[in-house]
Amino acid sequence: MTRAMRWIAVATALGAVVALAGAWHTGWAQYAGVTVPTSANLGRPDALLLTRSVATLPRDALKLPLARELLTEDFLFYYQSHPDVLGIEGAMRRISFERSLGWSDELVRWLLDRPAQIALWRDDKGALRHWALATERKDLGRLFEALAVGAAADGQVFSAGTIAAGDGAIALHTLALRTNRTLLLASQGDRVVVFSDPGLVLDAQRVPRGESADVLRRLLADAATPSSTPWQQSFRAGDLGSAHSLLLRASALGFGYERFFPALVATRFDFGDGAWRSQVLVDHSAPGAALVADRRSWEAVPIRPAACAQLPIHWGAADATLRAAKSLDTSQAEALAGGFDGPVLVCWYAKSGLLAPLFVASVDANRPPGDAAIAALADWALLGEPLINDEAARAGPGVRRWQHAIEVPFASANQQKRPMAGERKVTVARSGRYLLFSPDPGRVDAALEVLARRRPSLAAALPETDPLLALVTPSALSAMARDEITRMLPVGDEPVLRPVAERTLLPRVAAAGRHPAHRAVLLPAADGNGWRSLDWQALPD
Repeated sequence: MTRAMRWIAVATALGAVVALAGAWHTGWAQYAGVTVPTSANLGRPDALLLTRSVATLPRDALKLPLARELLTEDFLFYYQSHPDVLGIEGAMRRISFERSLGWSDELVRWLLDRPAQIALWRDDKGALRHWALATERKDLGRLFEALAVGAAADGQVFSAGTIAAGDGAIALHTLALRTNRTLLLASQGDRVVVFSDPGLVLDAQRVPRGESADVLRRLLADAATPSSTPWQQSFRAGDLGSAHSLLLRASALGFGYERFFPALVATRFDFGDGAWRSQVLVDHSAPGAALVADRRSWEAVPIRPAACAQLPIHWGAADATLRAAKSLDTSQAEALAGGFDGPVLVCWYAKSGLLAPLFVASVDANRPPGDAAIAALADWALLGEPLINDEAARAGPGVRRWQHAIEVPFASANQQKRPMAGERKVTVARSGRYLLFSPDPGRVDAALEVLARRRPSLAAALPETDPLLALVTPSALSAMARDEITRMLPVGDEPVLRPVAERTLLPRVAAAGRHPAHRAVLLPAADGNGWRSLDWQALPD
């Protein structure tokens, strides 16, 4: 991804040289292409990359030990060969040759050796495909003026109008890379913002939308500073205190479920002094914010997970969903919506695989939901055929368990390691104040044994510390990833991809597994903007 950011920056900076040269040339053809407005909020990106130098970003990214293990030249070459990059590079070479401009790699280095902000937005499918790059260079205007004659004769650049800004105007131009890709460039003085899609700014009639025009004015204002841009303000990021910072909003990570954990606003990764650091932005006024320090769930899970993560859940957000469930009456829906407290803990184990994690939730001791409500919830959520199971009686007093048999396409693997369809006994269990769920009944059984004190708990293996948000065991994660890769690429069915995976991917996965286990501890001190640091502490073997 970091290499992709670099080449996006290269492409957009070089494209700006071509397109914005027309700002000093009259007679531009008006842009008449099809504009598809996006639903993105231009002032509130889903992700933001802040960097003091785009050129140094790939080198610094590889200083993360795990990145050095996983990234290969083939992986990076994919982004270097992206069609957008190749399209702009081809246009630059053609214009340079035809106009005898003599552009060289020195120009690329000169453009990249500047601070920049790269904002990204999700598309309708949830992928971060829309982007914009904002940068400034004192000599940028003089360069464009010198290149105006060479670029004016080129048919790839069109005027897209202007936006009034104070005593001047923001010039809009488009750069057509190919039939299905057009960039939009906005400039004022030596400041430039490049957009991946004209629809980020223009409406269907190719007229700047009011809210987008306001954001552009703030991005390109003469008095603008990095910390005053609307992008940074939307993240409460403050001044850039590191060489690079990557900020990801919960909307970019929550897969549509972020309304269930409104207290977790964003995550942040900063690079400085030769190391990467991470932070989380916590909204302490949001429901569930006070529960991030809860450690009860860790007492219910077995030791040696591949990974665990804890989220501060707002249980009230499930009220509307529960009320819509046909198998739940009003009293049951109310009991379930108000019957839990504390965060939810999810853990993956190597033997169970990626698709069968263990979930642990805590029941509210003051108003716990009844067994009938939980049984109705299981009938609604799990589907499949309910199973009668009397083993719960032998699991200990106060234990109830519900199972449903569900047919899945990848239940197991045969002797040739090919995936086979089969039955999964999806299981929900309640023991005391805990509610457990997993597609693998063995995970639930193991957790019940932990609660019955017949197995050690993960909490007992971890020292008392500040709030624990996550735990990662690379050796177990590596084993789980290896099993998933080989299961999905059976030898007999994948004669091409399987050898490639064995030769290139699996050795990288194995190398990543040699790193020590770490836990992410939420430190108590917060900056003035609400960001709290995560301390990644190595765990003993």
